[in-house]
Amino acid sequence: MTDVLRDYEILDLIGVLTSEGATGMLQLRTGMTEGALYFDRGQLVDARLGKLTGFQAINALASVGGASYDFDPTIAAPAQSSITARERLLLKDFFGIDAIDREQSPDADTIPREYSPDSPPEYPEPPHFVSEDDDEVTLVAPKPVVPVPQPPLSHQLFTISTFRPALLFVLLAVLVAVAALALVYRSRKSDSAASVAPATQSASPADVSQTQTTAAVPDLTGNWKVTNTVEQTSYDAYKNMKIGFNVSISQAGKDFTGQGEKISENGQSLPRTGRTPISVKGTIDGDRVEATFSENGALRTTSGRFVWRIDKATGGLTGTFVSTAARTRGKSAATKAL
Repeated sequence: MTDVLRDYEILDLIGVLTSEGATGMLQLRTGMTEGALYFDRGQLVDARLGKLTGFQAINALASVGGASYDFDPTIAAPAQSSITARERLLLKDFFGIDAIDREQSPDADTIPREYSPDSPPEYPEPPHFVSEDDDEVTLVAPKPVVPVPQPPLSHQLFTISTFRPALLFVLLAVLVAVAALALVYRSRKSDSAASVAPATQSASPADVSQTQTTAAVPDLTGNWKVTNTVEQTSYDAYKNMKIGFNVSISQAGKDFTGQGEKISENGQSLPRTGRTPISVKGTIDGDRVEATFSENGALRTTSGRFVWRIDKATGGLTGTFVSTAARTRGKSAATKAL
């Protein structure tokens, strides 16, 4: 499937492939740079864009427009991933992307130990082969490792007992310094609380009410009529089609779920037997609403994503949608039933 990416489109596409549990390679091209994302049952295995890998590749793709892509489910994900544990946390925090924890190559995270001329080798040296001519090879044994002599036990005991008082003194000094820092921190914290208290007490009830109202999360609970207008699709018959849904939403904090069904196509009501169920799950962040959906059709189940903005004047939702059904995408609007 090939398309031109717009703002945030690559993140929408990753969300769709994740919700579908897709396995395969998503090949990308932006300008003269090529890249690929590998998925295994909906989870990101590896990400590459030019010389960038992991989080840096995803971050670059999210900010670059005008890219094209092609998904091939026949190409399996690599056995090892270039995404580190730290990058998996960044992908989850910044983009909400789950990446598979696959073991990297042994050299990826290996930290070489500090070398010392007096330290014995970590591994025994391999035997050396000295060739005298083309037909005969002589095996030369490696040089034996000379053990480092250890001081007598009595000398060791004397050294430890000599420096034990000094160690105790250093430990006591560290404990005293920590206690002093704790007292200073408590003193500054008490002064800060005392300076903030008068300002808090002088706040009027109107100011408190305004603060609470600003921090309140919009309530989407209720029945909604959602209309999707198809702008792009791989099936020409769906072009410019308007599809209507009735969805009942239940909200808890910033999270919400919804259940409903498709009720119309191009303004024509569908018969009861032609209505397909749809389920929605999403979150609210300020005036931005993001949700994924799954529609259980007669032949197959399709999935997609909504990205809406709350219209403060009307209370409605406006934004975009993308769906795996004939690779459709376009505008989406929702109004709440009174």
